[in-house]
Amino acid sequence: EGASMMGGMTMASGSAYGWVKNELCKIEQKLAEENGKSAYDYINEEVASAPLGANGVLFLPLLKGERDPFYNPKAKGSFLGITLANTRADLLRAVVEGIGFNIALILEGIREHYDFKKLTMVGGLAKSDVVRQIFSDIMGVELVTLKYMDEVATVGAAIMGGIALGIYEDYSAVRKFHAISAHNTPNMENHEKYKKILELYRKGYEAQVELFDAMAQ
Repeated sequence: EGASMMGGMTMASGSAYGWVKNELCKIEQKLAEENGKSAYDYINEEVASAPLGANGVLFLPLLKGERDPFYNPKAKGSFLGITLANTRADLLRAVVEGIGFNIALILEGIREHYDFKKLTMVGGLAKSDVVRQIFSDIMGVELVTLKYMDEVATVGAAIMGGIALGIYEDYSAVRKFHAISAHNTPNMENHEKYKKILELYRKGYEAQVELFDAMAQ
């Protein structure tokens, strides 16, 4: 009673990264098969090799339309700003940064009501230190990851059941399972650079709205 929840839902974040791996990174998949590693290990190495801002490339991860922050089912994904000077590493880094930009725009609305300095990150993207650091720099917040990331939904369901059975008094019991495995602190110099690129990301979407409408007809 008296509790509230703030948030936003993006349609494609980890799934956008998964699409890039599956459709654009056949080389990394082959290397992973040959060496018993994950294709993401190779992809993340390439992401790390490209500079902040991906040498001018922007990626809009709107591969399934979008809820937050644009609420546009007609929206589509796109790469913007590609030149002959760009590399695959630039494109891959742009994908990570684009997902981060989209989430950062969602956080803008939440920050109007609640000021936070630390967030917990879970899911497949959270397994990469490179991705976590880029997200931390874009959002300007500390990111922490949990030791049991793959089991968070199961733990949540177990705690809800435990409350119903009287095993736990309330949802504070979840803290028992919050073993932190990693911290990523934002580089504020990078954050200031990303703030400028974030505005380009926003404008990149706005410039395509009429095109999205026309493509849907």
